[in-house]
Amino acid sequence: MCLNSDWFRMSDKRRFQREKYGLSISEAESCLELYNSTVYPIANEVADFIRHHWSAEQIEMLNLDAQKALFECLRRM
Repeated sequence: MCLNSDWFRMSDKRRFQREKYGLSISEAESCLELYNSTVYPIANEVADFIRHHWSAEQIEMLNLDAQKALFECLRRM
C-alpha cells in the first residue's frame, strides 16, 4: 500500500477536521499502528497532532503499542 498525492494534498483539511472535532483514541491507535509500514506518514501526521493537542492523560489512554509508536514518531521529528 502507498499514499497517493491526494492524501498529501488533503493534510490541511484533516488537520482542520481534527482541530474542530478531535481525534478519538481508536482512530489514533489505528493510525499509529501504521508507523512501521510503507504508509508511515499517517502515523507521523497523527503523532504531530497529538503532540500539540493532547494531554498526558489522553496519551496514557492509548494502548501500549500505540504509545510506543507515538514516542518513536516524536523522537524522529
